[in-house]
Formats: sequence, C-alpha cells, structure tokens
Amino acid sequence: MIRSLKPVTNKQAALDVAIRALTFRALTEQEIEQKLNKRSCPNEIIQEIIHHLKTYGYLDDEKLASAIVDKLTRNGKHSRNGIISKMRQRGIPESIIQQTIQVFDPKTEIQSAIAAACKKFPHYNIQEKLKLCRFLANKGFPSTVISRVCDQLKNEQPNR
Repeated sequence: MIRSLKPVTNKQAALDVAIRALTFRALTEQEIEQKLNKRSCPNEIIQEIIHHLKTYGYLDDEKLASAIVDKLTRNGKHSRNGIISKMRQRGIPESIIQQTIQVFDPKTEIQSAIAAACKKFPHYNIQEKLKLCRFLANKGFPSTVISRVCDQLKNEQPNR
C-alpha cells in the first residue's frame, strides 16, 4: 500500500514538515527540497523555508559534510572516494565536498583499507589476493592503496 502525502500549500505547513524531518537526522538543503517537492510545495515557499532554516542554523551543508567525514573516517571502513560518494548521494554541493575532503589524511585511508581487509579476510592468504583487490576496489580504494595493503598483509602473513 502506497501512502499518499498530503500536499503542502502554505509556509507554516512546509516549515512543520521540514522541522519534523530535521528532528530525525541532519539533512542537506537538497534533501529538504526533495521532501517538500514530494508534498507538491510551491518552489517559492521551498526557497523561503530553506533560507529560514539556514538563518536559524538548522540547515548547514558545510557542518553536515564535516560531520559525515568525521563519522566515516572514525568508522574506519570507507575510502576517500567512498566518503565523497556518500556526500554526493546526500546532495552536498561539489565545492563543499572538495573543501571538506582536504582534511582527509591519506594515512587514514590506508588504515581504513587494512581494517576492512582484515575484517573481510581474517585468515588472509596469498591465494585470496585477487578477491581482496576486488573487494577493496569496490569499496572505492585507489590501486596504490590496494597494492600497499596487499604488500603489508603479505608481509604479516607468518604472524597471522
């Protein structure tokens, strides 16, 4: 059963919808716009609501981008490209993505790749190298990082 959404035609109703959505998680301007468009909200009202939310600090794509980078790097399973992809999916503007991703440390990416590899392949052996390379490539890790991880895991082989 598909639930039809009640159309939003005035500013107060649109603001209520936007604030209700923001109570669950931080959203980007694009996500708020999409939610209001689904409710057939007029474009002028959408722009007013976005401006209002930005003015009062409820909507800030730069802070959200920083939070996404912090969370995903702390998580330790995502590559630089994977983080960029997640931010693009959320609708963060490209200029903010490029500005935010500059703080990403390349050493962190190698550590993330090693952590992901060790979790997926706890008993890594050289015969699994192709599978490991494919796995890390699908996660968005660049080939230079993948080769360093394979070399490091191969050197640690006797210890495992």
